[in-house]
Amino acid sequence: MIYQEHLIQSPTLKEQVLCIWNMKGVLKEKKQLISRLIPKGQSFLILNFGDSISLQEEEKTTTISQKEIVAPIDYKSKFLLQEGEVNLLGISFLGDGLFHFLSNPIEDLGFEVPTKCKKVIEGFRNSYKGDSFTESSMNIKQFLVQSFQSFSPDRIDRFIQLIHETNGTENINSICDQLSLNIRYVQLQFKKRIGISPKRYAKIIRFNHFLDQVLSEDKADWMQIVADLNYHDQSHLIHEFRQLTNLSPSQLFEARDSLYHRYME
Repeated sequence: MIYQEHLIQSPTLKEQVLCIWNMKGVLKEKKQLISRLIPKGQSFLILNFGDSISLQEEEKTTTISQKEIVAPIDYKSKFLLQEGEVNLLGISFLGDGLFHFLSNPIEDLGFEVPTKCKKVIEGFRNSYKGDSFTESSMNIKQFLVQSFQSFSPDRIDRFIQLIHETNGTENINSICDQLSLNIRYVQLQFKKRIGISPKRYAKIIRFNHFLDQVLSEDKADWMQIVADLNYHDQSHLIHEFRQLTNLSPSQLFEARDSLYHRYME
């Protein structure tokens, strides 16, 4: 299985888009390729040029037959399964980047692309150059720059940026005060632009900062991390851990190689 990724460094895009990626290969059984989609504060737009994908949520499994897949930021982890030909081309968006790209409320999206967004998706699809990921990523990047050229950040974008700058530890009401924003207005805008509340989004960002810390070292100082990230205590951290991943902290280390937003062998 081959995974390729082009990280976005362009000043025009880097606040809205994390990367462009491609996954290719052939798998004989679904159990060979199981990816756990942990909420990471990213939304995804994926073109599937291979066989169908299945989405597993707890005990329910759904086959996604369409070739254009929208995956907004989620609050709970899921499993993605695939067998046969794998050929995925994806864009990972940050914050409300997917909202700005599609010009469509995220709260209205399922996994299917709305009809009125098909023209944008077609432009994305036309950027794909088959065997050349380097050429494709350059074309897609150019397409994204054109798509975002009229983008002008507002106070909600600044709100999202402050959540990231503080690793999700800043109180939501405090950020509202800093930016002179009404909390109800912020909640409605987050639901429209990201699909979840600002409080939940901050939880995801804080949790992923925690993951970055513990996965980068063999022995993490749990109590220091609890203090640094403003968790009430260790039980609060563990509760949030289970809420987001359906895993215990000890299970995390057993499955650490499958905890990314991408497919892993």
